[in-house]
Amino acid sequence: MGFDLTVVAFARWGATMNSSLHGGGFVNTYQGTYNNLKTNYWTPENREQWNPKANSAATNPLNRSVMSYFDGSFVKIRSISLGYNLDVSQVKRMGPRNCRVYATAADPFILFSPFRRAGGIDPEGTGAVGADTPPTWSLIFGLNLSF
Repeated sequence: MGFDLTVVAFARWGATMNSSLHGGGFVNTYQGTYNNLKTNYWTPENREQWNPKANSAATNPLNRSVMSYFDGSFVKIRSISLGYNLDVSQVKRMGPRNCRVYATAADPFILFSPFRRAGGIDPEGTGAVGADTPPTWSLIFGLNLSF
């Protein structure tokens, strides 16, 4: 066949994390006039108890720090690599003994994360996660030649 697939995953389960992104302060004020998070605010129709009612007169709601704690559990796919080894008869005509073409995606997915579902970014951190920890990923294409 010539194809190969490699998937590397990392998981953290049962941790608590503190997000300055959700706790109010400089990054997110919950003021209602501007906000960098998609927040499901309390309204008479939406009686969810998690997010406070938006109030343009109150920069930060009472007990906002409690809103910054999340279940830090997640599964992160570190890398997915798909490669193809060209047929030996085709490769020998070009000069090399082996030729492999591949593509690798680094950090493409974060799964099962309550923090991400709440509008957070990358939950992988060392305790406190804020606006300076964006999720990043990369896609790499390559060619391996053996002579």
